[in-house]
Amino acid sequence: MLKLVGVETFYGKIKALHGISLEVSEGQLVCILG
Repeated sequence: MLKLVGVETFYGKIKALHGISLEVSEGQLVCILG
């Protein structure tokens, strides 16, 4: 299992992800598009 909590990402001065939390179980495929 993969667990992400409170992820934030910036592209230059632009905040692209705002505190994203995500839990992925074994065998799942997840894609974040934006």
